[in-house]
Amino acid sequence: MRSHGHAGAGAEVVIRNRPSEKQRTGIIPVVLGLSFEVLQLTNKVRHVPLLRFLGYPGLWLQLLTTKEPKDDQVEVAIASFKELLRVENELSSTTDEQVV
Repeated sequence: MRSHGHAGAGAEVVIRNRPSEKQRTGIIPVVLGLSFEVLQLTNKVRHVPLLRFLGYPGLWLQLLTTKEPKDDQVEVAIASFKELLRVENELSSTTDEQVV
């Protein structure tokens, strides 16, 4: 970071070479692709004792970002799935009637 003028109180800080939002959004597929390949690699070498540790950061992150659902969350998921099946059955019966 650089500042214009004097470095005293209230000096304006200018950040240079900051990527634009489009650039940051455009790099997401690249990062995801590389992450997937690293994950695949660590999965292939997990039986090698010296390389087993390569997968640990991903497992630790998974522990932070995932947890068992609560009972009410499971109930909502089951109710949603049942509703989906009901709607699909209605649509398939309507489509069957129109074909005949």
